[in-house]
Amino acid sequence: MLKRLFQVPLSTTHLPPGSSASSHSPTNFPQPIKAADKQRLIKLSDPQDKVCVSDWSCSQHFTSSAPMASSETLQVEQLKQHIRQQQQLRQVECKLRQTLNFSTIAGTAVVETAGIFNAKQVTLVRYDRATQSCQQVVRYCQNQRLAWQPACNISETEFPALLHQLWQGKMLRILPGQLETSSSVLTANDAQTQATVDSDVDNVLESSASESSVSESGVPEHEIQQWLARWPGSWLLIPIKKSPSVQPTQSSLTEHHPIDDDRSTEAEAFDSWGFMALALPKRESWTDTAASVAHSITVTFTAAIQHAQQYHELTVANQELQKLALSDGLTCLANRRRFDEHLTDEWQRLAREKQPLSLILCDLDHFKRYNDTFGHPAGDRCLIRVARALLSGPQRPADLVARYGGEEFAIVLPNTDTHGAWRIAQKIHESIRALQIKHAPDNEESYVTVTMGVSTVIPGHDNTAQMLVQASDLALYHAKQQGRNRTYVNGHYNTVSEDQVMGKQTEGPNQLDVMPVEAGE
Repeated sequence: MLKRLFQVPLSTTHLPPGSSASSHSPTNFPQPIKAADKQRLIKLSDPQDKVCVSDWSCSQHFTSSAPMASSETLQVEQLKQHIRQQQQLRQVECKLRQTLNFSTIAGTAVVETAGIFNAKQVTLVRYDRATQSCQQVVRYCQNQRLAWQPACNISETEFPALLHQLWQGKMLRILPGQLETSSSVLTANDAQTQATVDSDVDNVLESSASESSVSESGVPEHEIQQWLARWPGSWLLIPIKKSPSVQPTQSSLTEHHPIDDDRSTEAEAFDSWGFMALALPKRESWTDTAASVAHSITVTFTAAIQHAQQYHELTVANQELQKLALSDGLTCLANRRRFDEHLTDEWQRLAREKQPLSLILCDLDHFKRYNDTFGHPAGDRCLIRVARALLSGPQRPADLVARYGGEEFAIVLPNTDTHGAWRIAQKIHESIRALQIKHAPDNEESYVTVTMGVSTVIPGHDNTAQMLVQASDLALYHAKQQGRNRTYVNGHYNTVSEDQVMGKQTEGPNQLDVMPVEAGE
């Protein structure tokens, strides 16, 4: 490649005022420059200077670019505004997706929408098919005065055409000047007709009742007047759908759609959730760009409430499944799995608090004989009635009544000493006797009875929950050996005094049947 000596001046921005590039720093070319070298020289120039080469001669000079035209400036401002709106939309979308709680989603939607458009009022309205009316869910007001306006609760009988347009998936503009532009101008040929109408008031009323004038939005003027009388302002109503397959469109200002009688069918066809109502001051109006941005917010809100609804349904389904997994199918009490979990949890909690934990094991007396006499269906009904009677004993929220297995039941009593467990056992005896369920003819007792074993312990590191279960089972076995229909307390796992454990008990209604220490060990 040929190397030539040449000098290239900087941009004219670096030159003194009034001086040119040729006069201040001329460009000297010892030899003519070829076209390929010209392109190389252009590439070597600083792109930040924004200069252009006019000619390659001894009088070569550089000129700055021309100032931007006004139309280009307007386009740049519009582009910047569009970028700001898109950034605001992304922020709103992120905030709506941060939670799955419907109340939080609705509140965020109205507040953020009002912030974007500087709206004086934003309301979310939900459609109720049962009452065929729209009820206000949440509303944002710019000042306290607007909060005193009536709630946006409307019915299909009040605004039939307006709701019809919304259920068709159309956005509506309700503007204060809409009535003036939509009013018809009378010609000279209509002067006589107008004079006749003015002279006959009854005919005017009859005509207005039977045939209402319709505005450009497809909504009768009397509905627009009724809306603006309740909620003044420049309104934009955007339908909110449930199904993502249906997209709302902006309503035509010239086309009028006939109103059908079956409103519920229209709402179902659109799969409507409701609509969002945005209000600007009376002097402002909604542009197509603003309506498009507002519609984008409703689309994001629709997706958010769908996710919240799915999460709620999934949570309810999981709760039902867990309830089925932890409950007995026949008696609806807690099952053995739930009993084991609850006993372990309470054992750990009471071990930290150093509080007593009591357990009652309950067994129906000679239940096999009852089934053999009356049949298994009657035995199932007996178990259900006994289960309801067992629930009448425990009163605290932490108490648990569970079906331990077959005709055996278990009652967990946290923060309960031996005397408290004994009183609950006696109350259960009374409840079951009050049922008066007839037993088999060859049974010792005429009615169904139960036998219970009680044990109490303060959980610690030297004992386990399984030891408490074994102690109650041993007390239950001892009670059955003594003739059933009674309650025994384990002599080793209890909180009664030593004299009572040794059998030195006082006579009275609160007398405890305590197993001897030898049998408890």
